[in-house]
Amino acid sequence: MSSVTIGEFKFFSYSNDHDPPHVDARKGRGKFKIYLAIGPGMPRMGPRKRMSRVDANRAFKIACENQGQMVALWEKTHGKTKIR
Repeated sequence: MSSVTIGEFKFFSYSNDHDPPHVDARKGRGKFKIYLAIGPGMPRMGPRKRMSRVDANRAFKIACENQGQMVALWEKTHGKTKIR
């Protein structure tokens, strides 16, 4: 597992996780999945659990603004991907 904290959110990439490439954002007990962009484009929102829509939108904005760091987090635990 690898993680990075940005603002009030912690973003995780679990080594036993699955494709498609994604990170999990956490705040408190809330969890939100963010699918990373493949090729040109932006990440997309996934399911959320116990996280408000407002917090999920904030986490998504952070992930979009830090897309390179999110990809690096995934690649740290899963190896190189064709995302970029």
